[in-house]
Amino acid sequence: MKKIIVIVLIVVLLVIAVVSALATVSQNVSYNNSANVYMKYAEDQIKLGGYGSAIDYIKAAIKVEATAERYYRLAEVYKLAGNSKGYTETLTQLTSAFPKEKEAYRALANYYYDTLAYKDCVKTLQAANAAGAIDAEMTNQYYEVAYRVNVVSAVFKEAHRFYGSLALVVLDDSVCYVNTSMQNRLGNFADASPAGSSVLAVYLDDHWCFINDSGLKYVETDMALERAWSYSGNLALVKTAQGYYYLNNHGTASLGPYTNACSFYDGVAAVSVEGVWQLINTAGQPIGETKFQQVLINEDNYCSCGGVIFASTGNGYDMYGTDGKLIAATGFEDAETFFTDDYAAVKRDGKWGFVDKTGKMILEPQFAGARSFGHSVGAVCNDAGLWGFITKSGRVVIDYQYEDAKAFSTSGYAPIKTSAGWMYIRIG
Repeated sequence: MKKIIVIVLIVVLLVIAVVSALATVSQNVSYNNSANVYMKYAEDQIKLGGYGSAIDYIKAAIKVEATAERYYRLAEVYKLAGNSKGYTETLTQLTSAFPKEKEAYRALANYYYDTLAYKDCVKTLQAANAAGAIDAEMTNQYYEVAYRVNVVSAVFKEAHRFYGSLALVVLDDSVCYVNTSMQNRLGNFADASPAGSSVLAVYLDDHWCFINDSGLKYVETDMALERAWSYSGNLALVKTAQGYYYLNNHGTASLGPYTNACSFYDGVAAVSVEGVWQLINTAGQPIGETKFQQVLINEDNYCSCGGVIFASTGNGYDMYGTDGKLIAATGFEDAETFFTDDYAAVKRDGKWGFVDKTGKMILEPQFAGARSFGHSVGAVCNDAGLWGFITKSGRVVIDYQYEDAKAFSTSGYAPIKTSAGWMYIRIG
């Protein structure tokens, strides 16, 4: 009898074990199939217009097993429900989970483009490029959006490039400084120098004087000035009947006189005595031993920018460092000083191209005119005399349409000229 009881118990235990095992298998099978079940429930809810429930079911399916297809469907349902935030967040999650999924980037970029969210569109396309999930169509969209321009100012008789937050503009009967909001910051003056620092040279009350960028008097001088330029560091260039001098912070001449000169930049200036040019430091000491027939000085009265100077000893413009040493014997016919980027416009054989700071030609001379790069683009002129802007690869991103153009500042503003006059455009 005892043997029978033991046998029965063993059989019962075996049955329980088998049933438990089968239940576990059933649960696993059910679990593995639950994502598909959730998706079926979601589709049923979509047919009934129950988008909220459908979204919950699809999220549950993704939690069980995330696939690109389920993310796409979730985004579509968010779109059907009119939930733009959910739509964009889902596509963003999709690109994070599946970074090679090109169509997700495309859909997200197109949404931002259509809703005029251009900065987000650019970021999406940049992310696609970084992930290696971009094609020619998306690349074209990137350049169209990343280099969109807007006219942001009224018309001026002349407009200078921005230095910092200020730019000098010429009005009908006066000049003034505008900020990037195109507001007149300091009032009108009979004349003034381009903005190169926080201390500006202006012609006020029938004489040249210096003010800070809040409009307050900075320093007065007893010298009779014919012209003055903004301070650079602790020195300001001025012109008198006796020649060119540099004023210190007390308004007295510390260097000069010279026959000709330019303002300091990068701690370097070019001065001329009876037609012979040389580079000097802020103590007035010569930099290097080379004497020049000509030193290239830009419209803002600087010879140096980005640590490079274009100067000639008789056979075109060569490139020198701020230490006075030769960088490259380039012999350019003409050049533009570097601005905020690493490419400068140079002229050779009657055409303009671009060179880097080592003297290497980056874009071969092919343009009727050019300006040095700023904000990753350079202004170029075609044979019809119209100006546009190109990237460093030579791609035209702002069409040829202006009568003249100058470099973009780091803040994204550039002066351009139309038949009406000069105005500012902004990238982005």
